[in-house]
Parts: sequence; C-alpha cells; structure tokens
Amino acid sequence: MEAGLPLILRNRDMALIWTGQALSQAGTRMYQIALLWWIVTRAATGTGLSLGLFMVAGALPAILFVRPIGRLIDSRRAKALLVACDSLCFALVLGVGFIFAQSYLNLPVVLASGFLVAGLAAIFDPTLNKALSQAVPPGDSTAFGRTAIDAGMDGRATADGKEAVLNASDLRVNCP
Repeated sequence: MEAGLPLILRNRDMALIWTGQALSQAGTRMYQIALLWWIVTRAATGTGLSLGLFMVAGALPAILFVRPIGRLIDSRRAKALLVACDSLCFALVLGVGFIFAQSYLNLPVVLASGFLVAGLAAIFDPTLNKALSQAVPPGDSTAFGRTAIDAGMDGRATADGKEAVLNASDLRVNCP
C-alpha cells in the first residue's frame, strides 16, 4: 500500500487494534456515565458520598495492583490479553444490565462493578501499548506523535528535551 495513506489503512493489525480500542473505550465510558447517572438519580441518600466512593473504586485497582498487573502483561501475549479483558468486561456489563433490568441494582453492586471494570481497564490500557509496539513497524510509530512506542516502551518520557525516568515499581502505597 501507499506510504501516504494513514497507518490504520496501511497496517491491518493496526486497523484491528484501533477499531477494537475505539469501540471498547466508547462502551466503557458510556457504561461509566450510566452508572454515575444511576447514582445521581437513584441512590437513596448521600449522593455526594456515593459518587465519591464510585470514583475511588474506579481508581483503586490501578494503584493497588500495579505490580501483579505488570507481571501479567509481561507474561502474556498482548492480543489474547486484550480479547480476554474486553470479553470479561462485556460479561460484567451484561450482568449488571441484567441486575438492573430485574430492579435489583444497588450501590454495592455499582461500586463492585466500577472496581472490576477499572481493574480490567488497568490491564487493558498498558496491554494496548504493548500490542501497538508489536503491530506497528518502528518507522511508523511517529504517526502517533510522542507515544510510548517511540519513547522506547521502557518508562522513559521526554519533556522539553529533558528525560525523566519513571519507574512504577518504586511506587509504594502505604495505607494506615
């Protein structure tokens, strides 16, 4: 194919990854908005507290499980992990939809599903970077601008010509 065409038209793997990621992100965001709307309109009391708990539940998996997630991503094929995460997320959303249809949806179910979806996203997002680095030839990585692909996938990022090394494994979370 022509070099002047966009990368997703030149590279079949990139087109599949991009399409899957776009659909996955759209579905996840719509689901999160629906849960937030449910909290605002249906939560019996303490809407502010309920929204705060939902936001915390969505942030915790990436913080609490950074090391096991990293080991999981390093030990598995990116494509299989992406498909597994999206399939599990689909099943979870379908289950919550069924619970909602039966009028059994409550705040603990919403918080648990928010936590689980965020946990799957914490696996999916870095796995996506791994999949892109495997699917796109090095010369084509510039099509994404400054991304993890052309930053070397080693935790290095450049800003204003200065290099900062980020090492997530040094992050320590201390809970009282």
